[in-house]
Amino acid sequence: MDPVLNVLSADRGLSASVGWISRNLHHFEMRGVASAEEELSMLKPLGELALTSSILLRTGLHTQLAREWAAWAWEGLDSGDKIIQVLACRPDLIALSSLCATFSELGYGRPEIHSFLSYLARTANWSALELPPWRRLDVDLALEVLQISPFPQRSQENLWLAKQPEPWMISNDVAYCITHEVFYVTDFGAQAQRIDPAIREYLKTWLPSWFSIFAELKNMDILSELIMVSACIGEAASFGEAIEHVLHSQHADGLIPSPLGSGRQLICPADTPDRVHFLSNYHTALVGTMALAMTCASVER
Repeated sequence: MDPVLNVLSADRGLSASVGWISRNLHHFEMRGVASAEEELSMLKPLGELALTSSILLRTGLHTQLAREWAAWAWEGLDSGDKIIQVLACRPDLIALSSLCATFSELGYGRPEIHSFLSYLARTANWSALELPPWRRLDVDLALEVLQISPFPQRSQENLWLAKQPEPWMISNDVAYCITHEVFYVTDFGAQAQRIDPAIREYLKTWLPSWFSIFAELKNMDILSELIMVSACIGEAASFGEAIEHVLHSQHADGLIPSPLGSGRQLICPADTPDRVHFLSNYHTALVGTMALAMTCASVER
């Protein structure tokens, strides 16, 4: 596929996608939720919106909107007060460091949040927690971004990817491990040199096949994340056809829809049909936007 034509269509799709997000920004709102549990669960969508803002700023695309989203999201957290409240009640949630790191990159933070996360990173609890490798990498990266501790130089032998699982064993869960290990090892492509060369070759070999599988399954969520992986390891030339599948799935209003059943853990019985529609689809809308942005930036380079 002609890369010029590809980036032009991706750029149009990206513009439509950010338009959908902007029109649905109110659904990311933290205020007015019914319970503390719902408020805690809504930190995930808000954090993913902030990450999307960060990726747009890194790629230099739709930067004004990205800054507006970031400012709106930080205000929605009461300028960090909500994070402080959650950590005070749940000091075990060191994973919130990822949310804080994203906002720090966007220019928002609070010294007291930084101090508390610095303390949590030194606790026996953090060192003893049994977590999947990708989740520990998530926190490791966040602590580096927050300048609390350097990203560990330990080998990547414990990663799922290092085992080079049989490629035909791919599933939603396996793909999730693969994509997130790459995101956090490479800092979403900013530290691409960190990925082990053997892992890079494994991904380079099998990503095209995985693109085909998840395109056939019409799972634009995982397909978009795999496209992001390809960009993270510097293999932009390989995902032209995959991007076409994402663009083909995009609705007229700019939404890139999620697989059936997505977001159900966030949906409450009292939610309106409009909100159920949002919660069921927002995640793929965001990762699709990031995939399109990284595509445009990679091809233009």
